[in-house]
Amino acid sequence: MNKSRATLILFAFILLVNSSSLPAQTISLKEIITRNIQAAGSQTQLARIKNYAFTARNQRFYLSAEGKMKITVGQNPAISEIILVNGEKVVRNCYNNISQYSELLKASYQVMARLRSGFFTLKNFQDDLQYEGLKKFGLKQHHVLSNHLGSLEIRFYLDPQTFRLKRLVLRGFDAEKGHFEVNHDFGEYQQFDSLYLPASWFVSQVGTRGQLFEISDVKFNLKLPANFFDSLELNIGQVEVKPGLIKGNIVNFNIARNNRLTLDTNITLNYLNQANIQPGSQVTLKIGDTQLAVKFYSARPPREELGPGAIFMMPDIQDKHMIVYILSTKYGHLADILKPLLPLELVAKNEK
Repeated sequence: MNKSRATLILFAFILLVNSSSLPAQTISLKEIITRNIQAAGSQTQLARIKNYAFTARNQRFYLSAEGKMKITVGQNPAISEIILVNGEKVVRNCYNNISQYSELLKASYQVMARLRSGFFTLKNFQDDLQYEGLKKFGLKQHHVLSNHLGSLEIRFYLDPQTFRLKRLVLRGFDAEKGHFEVNHDFGEYQQFDSLYLPASWFVSQVGTRGQLFEISDVKFNLKLPANFFDSLELNIGQVEVKPGLIKGNIVNFNIARNNRLTLDTNITLNYLNQANIQPGSQVTLKIGDTQLAVKFYSARPPREELGPGAIFMMPDIQDKHMIVYILSTKYGHLADILKPLLPLELVAKNEK
């Protein structure tokens, strides 16, 4: 091979290498967004979906084509918590305690509503994104796009080959929360019907344990009530109060090792006050044919009273509904009858 031919081959090789990397370097923001959306499905396929829902952990997520999101929590058919995101409206109802969020958390839920209603793509972020170029995340470079929602910084990391979202970073600062940074890392994408969605995602925040969310039971175009994305109505049963007597329901339950039980009820401190049941007193808990002596605390009991065999109830720190803790192995048979909305009674000890 003569020198000129070798030089020509080398030049062609260099040109080929440079041209193969050229699209990643010169691709436009519009093309990145377009290819990201196309990775979920065709425009025709996306347009036919008016709403969809999926389950992850103990939550059911409902998304609308208009960008609304509703999250319900509970053991079917009980619903003990609802989070609504509808434009500027971001509100939580947990055991009928309605609350608002800090500005950063509110913005975070608004971002997640836009992302999930857009099938985990940039579909609902097209008008206000900036391209920051290729940046390394993990073992490879990713396209990074960013914007702001109020004081919340948002960064999207897209795989340069598939253009699917691999990481979402939410970062900000406010007086209430201090420094705030949450990472959402998305797993492999899976086909659900005719769409591709991440089969899972992992949420991590500095100072807390991360949580893995795995998607299941995906449904498209559900027949939902007209006011579904506005309603905060729960399904936790009814409470009846008389002096020394409260009738309510088990909303949720957990069966731990050795058949030790935790029962979430729809009874709150307010109902106990109405029934004139005082902190520190014992009540009789009736579930089906079983009766248990339960000590009532208005806050966390002393450590020395939390040993094996203890049976007590105390309010949830945040939402004030009563939780019954059965640390005795004598009542394992209750596990066979427990179900959401099962009736229960609390009777003051001096009641006949």
